Amino acid sequence: MRILLVTEDVPASMLGGAGQHAVVLGNALIDAGHEVHLLGYRNPAAAGEDNGFRGPLHRLIDFRGARWHEDAFGAFLPMARPHMARRLWQAISSLAGPWDVVHYHGHNPILGTLVPASWNFVHTLHDQGAECITKTRFKVGEVCREREPAACAGCACAQPNAAQRWLSAQAVQGLRRASLASFQRHKAIFVSEFLRQRFCDLQDVAASSIRAEVLHNFIDPGRLPATSREFQQEGSSRMTVFASGRIDASKGFAPWLDAIPDAALQTMRIVIAGDGPDLAALRQRHQGRGIEFLGWCSKAQVLSQLQSADISVVPSVWDEPCATTVLEALALGRTVLALHRGGTPELTSYGEPGQLCLFNSSQELAAATVLARRCIWPANARAAVQSRLPRLLAVYREGLSARQVQEVAA
Repeated sequence: MRILLVTEDVPASMLGGAGQHAVVLGNALIDAGHEVHLLGYRNPAAAGEDNGFRGPLHRLIDFRGARWHEDAFGAFLPMARPHMARRLWQAISSLAGPWDVVHYHGHNPILGTLVPASWNFVHTLHDQGAECITKTRFKVGEVCREREPAACAGCACAQPNAAQRWLSAQAVQGLRRASLASFQRHKAIFVSEFLRQRFCDLQDVAASSIRAEVLHNFIDPGRLPATSREFQQEGSSRMTVFASGRIDASKGFAPWLDAIPDAALQTMRIVIAGDGPDLAALRQRHQGRGIEFLGWCSKAQVLSQLQSADISVVPSVWDEPCATTVLEALALGRTVLALHRGGTPELTSYGEPGQLCLFNSSQELAAATVLARRCIWPANARAAVQSRLPRLLAVYREGLSARQVQEVAA
């Protein structure tokens, strides 16, 4: 098949989740014999970066002057995201085809309304950006349960006035209407059943009314380090607990670490990898207790740290749609402790019974971290991208005309 993958997250000096999945998927499709091009962002800061993609990379998505300076207005602006969608469509249209499928791994669901219905177009949703402009449904340290668009103004401005509330409400209403229209016109892949159901509940529509599939995130087993390490005998050394992610309120590092008593740190070593706006404060608060903060690490460094750990903790307090960090830890045979939120409970099938342990609060998570014991689980490739390809290719073929199917088969 001739496949065009699209993401505004590539190239980047620090690659995000959607961009990582586009690269991993693209390389797996190339290995399976398909012709794959990647349409990425015109990013001067990463001009020499290809993020490991082994096919042609076209840096044509240009958002210069398209962000509308919403911070200055203190409101989400109704035309900002449609304008960026037009820039995305302009970049796609500029590439010579024809493509058997265009697969978008990005954050602007409005794009689907611009793609002709005759095109075989697929959008994988990695976050809650089809209903929430901040993409996380997380507000003031808590999961946001608001349904009314006017309430979203508080995420654009701490104290919005009437005009700012109206503008933000119009922007959110437009986003949600366009997302629904897009998923009714073109195929959408949600990375968890939680994410699909959350979207349908907010829109007050049945799941059958949109063209949607659920396909969990995947990992590249070729990038995982060897899992030959054996744990030392119980009591012979401190247990190593590892966690990684962006250091901000939604990722839950602060309440988890705050709930771990000093005495427990005498028998365990906690290592945190990641950067973000809360890193300095978290480091100042906990580094003196012996907790290690590595700052930003490359993907290879994160996986190496994970392989060397006894326990992996994913303390996110927002509704993670599908945490790749959980899948990687399960694949490496590590015990995983996480909160019972978002799409995380759906990932238990990727490990052994009892390998992924879920808790209802950060305090329960901290208590379980203190009580956790070393356990050797078998490594596995259940979440490998290669295992996802047959189902994904079936989704691609559903959108092909009878003539195109014959051409692809030939």
